[in-house]
Amino acid sequence: MNDKQPKSSRNCPALSKTITPKECGSDRVSKLDCPNSCEFHPFTAGNANGLAELEQRVFKKTQKRVLDELGGEPARELGRALREAEDEVSHFLMLTQAVHKAGDKEGPDFVERWQKAGFEGVNNDERTLLQAQRTQRPALLQIKKVLDQQSMEVTDLLESEPTTFTVVADVELDPVMEGDSLLAWIYDAPLFTRLSGPAFELPENESGNPLEALAEIARKLDGPMIPGQLGLWLRSHMLEVYEALVEANADEGDEEDGALMGVDDMIESFDWSELPDFSHDRIPRQKVINEQAIEDRLAPFLHRYQEDAEDAVQWFEQTWQDIASGVDQLTEGVLSDEGFGVVLILLAKGAAVLHARPPVREGADPLRFIWQLGNELRDSSKIEEEEDFERYVQNSPQPVVAEWLCGEAASFAEGDEAVFSNENLAVVFPVVKAAIWEMCHWYPL
Repeated sequence: MNDKQPKSSRNCPALSKTITPKECGSDRVSKLDCPNSCEFHPFTAGNANGLAELEQRVFKKTQKRVLDELGGEPARELGRALREAEDEVSHFLMLTQAVHKAGDKEGPDFVERWQKAGFEGVNNDERTLLQAQRTQRPALLQIKKVLDQQSMEVTDLLESEPTTFTVVADVELDPVMEGDSLLAWIYDAPLFTRLSGPAFELPENESGNPLEALAEIARKLDGPMIPGQLGLWLRSHMLEVYEALVEANADEGDEEDGALMGVDDMIESFDWSELPDFSHDRIPRQKVINEQAIEDRLAPFLHRYQEDAEDAVQWFEQTWQDIASGVDQLTEGVLSDEGFGVVLILLAKGAAVLHARPPVREGADPLRFIWQLGNELRDSSKIEEEEDFERYVQNSPQPVVAEWLCGEAASFAEGDEAVFSNENLAVVFPVVKAAIWEMCHWYPL
């Protein structure tokens, strides 16, 4: 029995013998000359999904490491900016620029400092990827040919003498992309050049030259006048370029009133049938909170955040992320940015009243919240008179809290500087009521 290899053992073509998964995982690529044909090689083009997961793990650990290095107020500012990033592209570019900026502060580069600190909490594959990502650089890729769903032949127009090479991406490529120009980060992985994170299309200018178009954007951002200096400048300004492109392409109508859709449009814009059915859901038994309890529970929260409403929003987004992301997803095109911020403040107050101490949210379910929001939206469309509103808020596990928060929301629809229109309230009320319903699941009050 002892002479037999464990079933999990694997053949190692680099050593020409059988080894354990532990031996493979601790030495592959870094110490072993693993061939491209090995099925356990983490950096082959055929292992795109595994490599993408590895990159995500390294990205999260890199973010933690950057914040730890910065420390204090700089770390808090960057952390807040990362949480508030408009999309994944902005988040990636912001962190990547922070990595390269940190490299100028103390020592040759970020990865080397991390290595000298012992790479604590980083396994062999992650260390290998981090070493490869030391070659990470901005590139203006002009797609010459799409080879397959993952690979494309490109030239980097930022190079002084552009040559054709192959780049492997973790997004599905299409032949219709040939001729397009993408602004991106790339790095030299062990077996190929890798598209690092998201890329975004760069429109051509009147001359049809993408490099000149990029240079025009750079000049508007006080960038270099000489195209040959763009690559170095982009290391710390790629995010600004992306934001300039987003702003240039934004639909001007999106900024009108923040009320582009009504309740009916919002209901029709989402496929509610894709959600699980929570109609038999049961909320844990709990004490119903009265007006005095609201005042008593709210006071310490207001004292803590009375000077900085933004911190209150951050507390809510971090602690109740499933609700914040659900509200963001469903109110896009309905509420203005200011209106969305007000909703988060209202929900933060509600959370402080319902849960004086942020609990471990065992059983929290964002799909359940969205499902309930759909029901609330349909019910809110029936509110025509004050009596209808009273019946609406009473149909809540915490009716006094629901009435209080909806009343606070209504106060933001009054006066010359109103944040909400009356049409907005028909969406805000259901958001508030559905959020209360979801938070009541998380533990007895």
